[in-house]
Amino acid sequence: MLITLSGTAERIRAGTIYVVVALLSSVIFLIAIALTYAAAGTENRTYAMGCAVGKSPLGPFVPQKNNPILRSTTGLVTGTAHGCVVEGPHKSLWAFYTVKAAVVHGFERRLGMDPASIGADGELRVDGASSLPRRLP
Repeated sequence: MLITLSGTAERIRAGTIYVVVALLSSVIFLIAIALTYAAAGTENRTYAMGCAVGKSPLGPFVPQKNNPILRSTTGLVTGTAHGCVVEGPHKSLWAFYTVKAAVVHGFERRLGMDPASIGADGELRVDGASSLPRRLP
C-alpha cells in the first residue's frame, strides 16, 4: 500500500484511518446510489474520479453519461481522484478526494473537498476541483 511508502508510525496510522473512512463511506454510497471509481493512475495529472450506476449493490454497473465527475489537469490542484462522496451538514453532499502533491515523491497526495450534487437527470456531479477553501453551507 502507498501509505507505507517511507511511512512513520504516525503516517501509517493516519493513512489507515483515511483508507477505512474512504471504504466505509464508499460502501454506504454504493448501497444508496452508485459506485465511484478512479482511473488513469495516481501518478498522473489526468487521474480522475468517475461514477457508475446500477440497480443492485452487486451490479452490474454502467458508467453514467456525465464522466468524469471530477478532473483537473492544470493549475494548483491536479490528479483529483481516489475519493468518496459523503453526506455533510444540512444533507449536503461532499466529495473528498486525493490531489497530486509530488513534493517528496511521485505518489505523494493531499486531500481535497468540494460540494457534490445529484442533478435533475439523476447523475452525480462534483463542483470542483477548487484550489481555494470552501465554506460549509
